Amino acid sequence: MRENCTSGLEGGGAEPNRPSLPLSKTAGQTRPSGLRSIGTGPMPVPIRPEVLRNVELDYLGILFRWMHILAAVTAVGGTIFVRVALLPSIAVLPDDQRKALHEQVRSRWIKFVMGAILFLLASGFYNIIMKEKPPGVTALYHALFGIKFLLALVIFFVASALVGRSPALAGIRANARFWLTLNMVLAITVVCISGVLRALPPGSKPARPAAVGPEASPSEFALRR
Repeated sequence: MRENCTSGLEGGGAEPNRPSLPLSKTAGQTRPSGLRSIGTGPMPVPIRPEVLRNVELDYLGILFRWMHILAAVTAVGGTIFVRVALLPSIAVLPDDQRKALHEQVRSRWIKFVMGAILFLLASGFYNIIMKEKPPGVTALYHALFGIKFLLALVIFFVASALVGRSPALAGIRANARFWLTLNMVLAITVVCISGVLRALPPGSKPARPAAVGPEASPSEFALRR
């Protein structure tokens, strides 16, 4: 009985629809020689070279990712600099010099603030609409993302009010120390939430049954081997 089972496996009787590939031994393991391995663990995952060649980069997604990161760095870094360095420094100047310097800084900084808001909104909506959600998205992910989005809107409003000229928002500019402190804390909170979202493990997701027979894709066949 044992001999019959062994001969059936060697002759391909157990899996008649699986194509046979030459085997090669690497580090004491046997795998098809036409496949490449991914991973450095004791059981690396082999994958066919043609599958690797078919992988395409999302160039538009990379562009929007760059926009998002650079705009966030500009907005958060600029807010921290203005609050902890610029604002205390100009407070020691005479009133006329302080107002003149404030106007010079405001007229230049407003361009970066509005540009950062525009880039963050454009890249953020692109990620929401176009990018696929992580597998097994949990309720915690949605809750943190909603908090991050609402805090970002508050930051945009305060930043626009501080660099703007609207008479209705003159009270915010008159108490710039408080609102800059608030914006700095909110911006750091948003950055921390973003880090948690990136590191959040995916929730449970039902496993897809693997295809068997000739209809199996090359990548599925490579992973089964």
